[in-house]
This record gives sequence, C-alpha cells and structure tokens, in this order.
Amino acid sequence: MRTVMLEVDTFPGHVPGLPSQAVAAGDLLPPRLGRMKMSFDRLAVRSAAEQHIQSAPGVYALWGRMSDGDVLGLHQVHDTWRMTRVPVPPEAVRLLDLPDVMEARNELFWVEIAPNQVEILRNGERFPLWQAESPLPVRDSTSPDLSMG
Repeated sequence: MRTVMLEVDTFPGHVPGLPSQAVAAGDLLPPRLGRMKMSFDRLAVRSAAEQHIQSAPGVYALWGRMSDGDVLGLHQVHDTWRMTRVPVPPEAVRLLDLPDVMEARNELFWVEIAPNQVEILRNGERFPLWQAESPLPVRDSTSPDLSMG
C-alpha cells in the first residue's frame, strides 16, 4: 500500500473524514487526492462567479468548522483555489455559525478578512460582520510622527 504525504500546513487541525496528521492512505492516493483538489477548485470558481466575488489577498470561501473550532475554507493561490485553515477570529467564528465539515455541502460562505475586521461578501456587496474592539493604529507615510524624541 502506498502512503501519500500532504503538506503539514494544509490541515493543521483535526478534520474528521480527511487525513489525520497530514498522512493520506488508501482512499486518498494521488488520483483521488487530485480529483478532490480539482473538485474544490471548481466549486470555488463557480461560487465566486455566482456571487460576483473578485479575488483578493484577504478573500476566503468558507466551507465548514473543524472539530478544534478552526475554519476550513478555500483561498486562491495563483490561479487555483486551495483548501486551507482560514484565519477567522474566534469571535467572528461564533457569529458565522458554520456547519461542521462533515455536514458541509457544496455551498461556500465568502468573507474578506482584514487585520481588524471581517466582512461578508455576497452578490458583489460587502456587509460588516466583525470589527476588533480596539483596532491597532495603522501607520503609513502620511501619519504624523507621535514619538517623543
């Protein structure tokens, strides 16, 4: 029997029904693993087109909640949507009320995650979901120098 190693970063939490500790054996040999990846890519492409979602660095398609409470979703890397753990703040995870990954269907929930906020993306529109209570100040070249010296 052949064993295929997945990237450890891909599934850092326990995902029922998916490879544990980044090892896939038996049912997820390369042809099936490839089909699974292509299936999620097609799902994200179709859903993005239906929802009028434009790709951007902070845009994620959320699929479900893992047993450890983290969120499993899709993020575009180059021209392919890849399964990944999504960095959704815990407060926003509770507000989203996502299904468990074992109950998730072929529907994706689109969000854009910025350092201090999460917005829902739907039908080309943005809706605020969560904002940090005390956002860290963002400094750029136009910000005044507030240092004491």
